[in-house]
Amino acid sequence: DLPTRAERFAGLATWRQNISRLFRYRQVDDPITAALLPAVSEFGLIERDFQDIIDGMAMDADAPIVAPDAATLDIYCDRVASAVGRVSVRIFGDSSPEAMQVAHHLGRALQMTNILRDLHEDSQRGRLYLPAGLEALEHPQLAAVCCELAVQTAEHYKSAATAMRHCSRRTMTPARLMAAYYDAILRRLQRDGWRDIRRRVKLPAWHKVWIILRYRY
Repeated sequence: DLPTRAERFAGLATWRQNISRLFRYRQVDDPITAALLPAVSEFGLIERDFQDIIDGMAMDADAPIVAPDAATLDIYCDRVASAVGRVSVRIFGDSSPEAMQVAHHLGRALQMTNILRDLHEDSQRGRLYLPAGLEALEHPQLAAVCCELAVQTAEHYKSAATAMRHCSRRTMTPARLMAAYYDAILRRLQRDGWRDIRRRVKLPAWHKVWIILRYRY
């Protein structure tokens, strides 16, 4: 059986406490959380990023998100994606302000691309992450709203790319590959124009190989 809402939040509360103890005392009884300790020390990871990630999980663990306002959607993207990016770039080896800008913009770009790609799949779970004012996937303005959001998402990709140019190319290799892959997905979505949201947009194998060859180094 799926956990109840109370059980989900109890589990998240326990993880919050474990993360807090880990950063405060550098020890914790939970073996899964304790496994983070070497990385925390080696890469200078920040507790706030982990707490933000848990906050993002809490948003999904609550009632299904349906047509949030733009500010709530941005907070959601920050917690479930950009916060992960902030942890990731530190592990990649770059904690500079420019790397944090990569995390900020690329996290939002990746998450919005997922949202724009997974409209039908999310709807099957009672979720709609598109901003308030568009409360049904049959709405005649669906494609127009998606196109507008896609333009905003593309700007995040551009901003992330600008920030990457001020970072070590080597440390940004994973971010560069993810950006290239998901940006290609976004471009395909834009070309298709959300005519059939039940068809999941994918990249062919040759395109994936091309991205690896072009952006790996």
